[in-house]
Amino acid sequence: MKNTVCGVIIAGGESTRMGQDKAGLPLGDSTTIKRIAKEMRKVVPAVVINQNQPRDSALPIIKDEVNDAGPLGGMHAVLKERNETWFAVTACDTPFIRAEVYRYLLHQRLNFQDAEAIIPVWEGRKQPLSGIYHKNILENLEKLLEKGKRRFSDLFECVEAVYIHEFTDLSNEHLTLHFFNMNTPEDYVKAKRIMDHSRHSI
Repeated sequence: MKNTVCGVIIAGGESTRMGQDKAGLPLGDSTTIKRIAKEMRKVVPAVVINQNQPRDSALPIIKDEVNDAGPLGGMHAVLKERNETWFAVTACDTPFIRAEVYRYLLHQRLNFQDAEAIIPVWEGRKQPLSGIYHKNILENLEKLLEKGKRRFSDLFECVEAVYIHEFTDLSNEHLTLHFFNMNTPEDYVKAKRIMDHSRHSI
């Protein structure tokens, strides 16, 4: 198996707090999901979307195999179907992700050659839906889901996880944008405001 990377957009949630499909929300002259996919393609040769509801999409769609398992269920479905070695993960509500953040995380594989998960930490919080994961975690992931465990903390206890706290040469402005997510209508208003004020830099 070649040391290839697949981009994964997790979009299996029901967007209950937003009240409508987050992935399809208009943002600038595009939609959230298209912005994310475009940025991901700067880093990886293939991008897929994990989602269960029908949606017109140019991306390959992979549905959950385990019901109501959250993002871990989505990751499980993708890792089981795809043959890449590494998977760069993001959520469908992160419209301002930055390619350079994923490049930085992927580069960390050279420093942590035994790592199976490389997870950024931003403002004191782990960001598992902005991490990269090795195909090797699939077996442990399946075992967790069989036991009804759905938390990333459960996964990190049984795989070789590395946490990245420092982002050399990456600006705080770009990192703040990268880790921004919009869960509510108020967040969506903020995202549109960011677009209006920062088109030249995002």
